[in-house]
Amino acid sequence: MESKKQVNASSTKDFDYKSWTCLFGFPVQGIWPGVDYSDVNSCDRSKNGELLATGDDFGTVKLFKFPCVQQNARSNDSFGHASHVTKVRFTSED
Repeated sequence: MESKKQVNASSTKDFDYKSWTCLFGFPVQGIWPGVDYSDVNSCDRSKNGELLATGDDFGTVKLFKFPCVQQNARSNDSFGHASHVTKVRFTSED
């Protein structure tokens, strides 16, 4: 934004982005497991816009419905990493 003015998340809820990898914003409010806001390391929205994948400090990859705006949103969790998951991405065909 050219004005460099701070805006709140709800004022951007109707923006349509081609991709979404930002950890903060209106459509990803529900990905946070607590109030620390440092546990989730990466996120990526599927190309069809229906799913959101996250990787966190607990070695978990989670799949949410997108947008994920409900606090403590339900997810499908996949465990198997011994440490932090630092990056998640969908393939070009989801």
